Amino acid sequence: MLVKPDFARYKTAAEAIQKRVSIQPEVAIILGSSLGGIADLMEHRTEIDYSDVPGFLLSTNPSHAGNFVFGHLGRRPAVIMSGRFHFYEGYSYTELAVPVRVLSLLGVKTLIVTNAAGGVNLNYRVGDIMVISDHIKLEGASPMTGPNLEEFGSRFFDVSTLYTPRLRQLAFEVASTLAPPLK
Repeated sequence: MLVKPDFARYKTAAEAIQKRVSIQPEVAIILGSSLGGIADLMEHRTEIDYSDVPGFLLSTNPSHAGNFVFGHLGRRPAVIMSGRFHFYEGYSYTELAVPVRVLSLLGVKTLIVTNAAGGVNLNYRVGDIMVISDHIKLEGASPMTGPNLEEFGSRFFDVSTLYTPRLRQLAFEVASTLAPPLK
């Protein structure tokens, strides 16, 4: 069954969040498994459970906190989503786009998504941190299926810079002083 994108749903969720926070985040970080501790770095925090946001998804992964953490990372107003959603949880791809569309309505311009993943490269070891440069999508499903929502621009957008070269380079520069090295 096709779940159609619903701008009213996204707007209602964004407005409910805006009523509870005083900042407009520039950056959003969506945390995957085992990375919840990153949310502890947020200063001047306001937490909002996903379940308190009308029309938002609910995390079923017990290791995910299932909340937004608004505040500042350094001098930047930011939001961290502590917990993400998955197709295997029964959500459609249109539903999986809800968080990104809500973040867009909140004013987020930079999105960083994390996850835990396996790989076939024998040079990678358990615990390595990698920066993605591209991906190959082999399945047919897409969050862009269904009617186009003009509020978010064209359905057919440039994907050549989905993994922003400037941010990727910055990640390597910052990480060059840390261990283990990025791959």
